Amino acid sequence: MEPLKVVAQLWERIEARDWDGVGGLIAEDAVIEWPVSGERIVGRANFIAVNSDDGYADERSVELIRILADGDLVVTEVEIPQDHVVYRAVSL
Repeated sequence: MEPLKVVAQLWERIEARDWDGVGGLIAEDAVIEWPVSGERIVGRANFIAVNSDDGYADERSVELIRILADGDLVVTEVEIPQDHVVYRAVSL
């Protein structure tokens, strides 16, 4: 499957809270870095745990604002509203 489709499905599954589906798209030894907060998540299971164990995980919507692809590089921009704040994330 081409990278653009994989990443689009990833965000769809995160929005749907389909954690088994998310797990099917993330490598077991994935490393996810969130440089603004200084967090580094190592492994598929830890990535899913961080996203699914949050007390607000079922209440937050995830809106895919933009998705751009050039070969193997896929860039996404999403918004995640929470209380009086809207978080915006850019992923490569």
